[in-house]
Amino acid sequence: MKEIIIGITGSRDGFTEAQKEAFLNQLSLYDVVEVHHGDCVGVDEGIHKTLLEEKKETPKIIRIQIHPPSDGKERAFCQKKYESLDVLVHSFATEDYLERNQSIVKASQELWAFPSGPEKQRSGTWATIRYARKNGKPVKLFWRDGRVE
Repeated sequence: MKEIIIGITGSRDGFTEAQKEAFLNQLSLYDVVEVHHGDCVGVDEGIHKTLLEEKKETPKIIRIQIHPPSDGKERAFCQKKYESLDVLVHSFATEDYLERNQSIVKASQELWAFPSGPEKQRSGTWATIRYARKNGKPVKLFWRDGRVE
């Protein structure tokens, strides 16, 4: 069985249909997937909903690990919004954004990132990408047009 543990980072603007299709195509390469996300509105919530409602035949097993932020103003509360019997969902204790993003990277084998545009400073998504690269984690970029690098 092909397994992977994925960390998710992305824009609060959400993702495009092209990014979602690219995500589902990459996801379908695995039999067992564990996904770690930060429970914010935008990409995190979109990934959570997609995993529960739109996944393809594979992966057969999905586990979702939620790393919620301590500041709740951008929190999506995915566990309550998207309850499902088919997916194991676990939520960690809240952390500040920076620590939470680092925890997601540390818990994953790869970081799958959904940036809203080119690299910039003062972006949580790009700071998480830089942290993953600095720590030797592979990063897969899902661009808004559906390209994956």
